[in-house]
Amino acid sequence: MEKSLQTKIDNLDAQLHQVDPNYDFNYDAQFKVIVIGDSGVGKSCIVQRLTQDMFKDDHQITIGVEFGAFVMKIEGKIIKLMIWDTAGQEQFRSITKLFYKNSDAAIIVYDVSRRESFDDVQTWQNEIENNTDESVLQYLVGNRVDLEDSREISHQEGSSLAKDKRFGNFFETSAKTGQNIRELFIQVTKHLYLKNKDRLDRFVIFLLSFIEIQREKDETDNSMNYRSQSIALSQINKKDSDKKKKKKGCC
Repeated sequence: MEKSLQTKIDNLDAQLHQVDPNYDFNYDAQFKVIVIGDSGVGKSCIVQRLTQDMFKDDHQITIGVEFGAFVMKIEGKIIKLMIWDTAGQEQFRSITKLFYKNSDAAIIVYDVSRRESFDDVQTWQNEIENNTDESVLQYLVGNRVDLEDSREISHQEGSSLAKDKRFGNFFETSAKTGQNIRELFIQVTKHLYLKNKDRLDRFVIFLLSFIEIQREKDETDNSMNYRSQSIALSQINKKDSDKKKKKKGCC
């Protein structure tokens, strides 16, 4: 990632939004993030650590897709990530490809202790490029750094691949210890916010304009209703006055 962009991301006024993301619908923007990679690299454990702050050694293999959510407040706007945790097994590829549509970001995960999962990064990147819009933000993540004694891919090797393949950024994480998990998704959320900031600002301006127009319309309608009621009341008073005059004239 370019230093200037990283500086902008670091300088954003942002904090975690302390609500249940599964039931909070008062957000200004929602982004779809898919988590992909070989089976067993720890994708589900990463999402579980983020959303539930827990880790299970015996986590069940994902079949199809599972979901998680993450919410932040950035520059006064509530931003929600919908995280799609996809299956990595070959037999589910045809299914998981269906879930790539309309993604805003893709996180490719490999296991630092399994060379094969690192070698497959290019295959996963090809799947992203073939099944999503070219503007999709891509992050590379080397997971399971707690297995340092079994490491087969160095930090430098992962970082170099991320630069060569033009990933938005590179992280090394451990779902077991929680290392860099929250930092990863904070970075992704901020990056997506900056990337879409102009569109979000235009939407807010449009929304405020709509609210102002609606307010003026309501005030006009209320004024017209008041005038109509006043006219109707004056007509009633006039009729009553005319009746009284007629009664006086006949006596």
